[in-house]
Amino acid sequence: SYHQAIEKSGLHSLLAANVLPDSAASGRLLGELYQKAMAPIGVLQQGERIIDRGDIVTPQLYTVLKTYEAMSIEKGTGRVSGNVYPFLGQVLYVVLLLSALFAYLYFFRRRLYRDLKVILLLMLLITGFTVFAFIMSKTFVSGLYMVPFTMVPIMVLVFFDGRTALFSHLVQILLCAVISSFVLEFVFVQFLAGIAAINSLKELSRRSQLLRTAFFVLLAYVVSYVAVEVMQTGSFGTVSTRMFGCFAINAVFISFAYVLIFVFEKMFGFTSVVSLVELSDINNPTLRELSEECPGTFQHSMAVSNLAAEAARAIDADVQLVRAGALYHDIGKINNPAFFTENQHGVNPHDALDPVQSARVVIGHVTDGVKRADKAKLPGVIKAFITEHHGKGKARYFYNTYCQAHPDEDVDPAPF
Repeated sequence: SYHQAIEKSGLHSLLAANVLPDSAASGRLLGELYQKAMAPIGVLQQGERIIDRGDIVTPQLYTVLKTYEAMSIEKGTGRVSGNVYPFLGQVLYVVLLLSALFAYLYFFRRRLYRDLKVILLLMLLITGFTVFAFIMSKTFVSGLYMVPFTMVPIMVLVFFDGRTALFSHLVQILLCAVISSFVLEFVFVQFLAGIAAINSLKELSRRSQLLRTAFFVLLAYVVSYVAVEVMQTGSFGTVSTRMFGCFAINAVFISFAYVLIFVFEKMFGFTSVVSLVELSDINNPTLRELSEECPGTFQHSMAVSNLAAEAARAIDADVQLVRAGALYHDIGKINNPAFFTENQHGVNPHDALDPVQSARVVIGHVTDGVKRADKAKLPGVIKAFITEHHGKGKARYFYNTYCQAHPDEDVDPAPF
């Protein structure tokens, strides 16, 4: 036979095996196959989702849960609730995040840092949404994704600025990340949703803009969630349509931010862009009275408003605030319209007055304007335009007239 022939020729002594058993690789493959085989009866793999709220507990799931319980006891996590260290770690975690927020305000937004109302608003927003997120996560399946976290940056953006809005949003989602079962997915999805909200709502002046923002936030949620899910599992089959429903509910909540803005505006006395747009409406009672009683002053205010708004836009100032403030800066002239040149028609009542009296009337339009602003309940930022638009200068025409009429007198400039 062939075997005998090879044996007699001694050829077998010249041959060496070139395929050898790899015990390490064989052991690894055997272990993987064993885990897959045992997975249905209680072997857990890292990153595996065990059970969701509302799922029916089958015998297989019960076995997996018992395995998880045994693993927890083995690692000592079963007794961790009685340990003070996790609680101290949570406290330190919260303190560090809030300290980061205060440090940002101190170094980059000192004006906001010194305003107690600003601090109270930020703390109320962050605390309120954190508590709401905890309640939702305990009440509904995937309830954490129904919480409209993007309302925090929207509120901060409307009252303050975009950079503060982004920083507040980051602090908020990192605080709530400890509630989530899937931290990476939660932080990534919420971060992109906040970016979408801030970028799509640069300046809130109409309610329809909130609907547009809600759409972009929904789009960001869906795309980012699908991206993370596919990245982690390598398949579209694990994408849950229930999550899309949660995102839709979230987007609906965002549309109610308009009401929340109004409530906080009244509570803290802030002035939102929405209010400034409403104040800029020439059908506002105060502006309508100005146009009827002082048509020349009204046209002057409109011209100043347009010019000032363009100047504000050129230097990246608050255009809407400047526009509204300029419209109201001269409302004090309503009390004595004929004493101001833009409203005169050939007759100048100052001709019959002493220069000191004339100066008193002209200067008085500032204090008269503040009284009208208080009566109309105009916000403080608008009243500032009334009180400051003449600075500390003199009513120079009447001062010079008085000096010329009293050349030998040491004139007191105070009345002017």
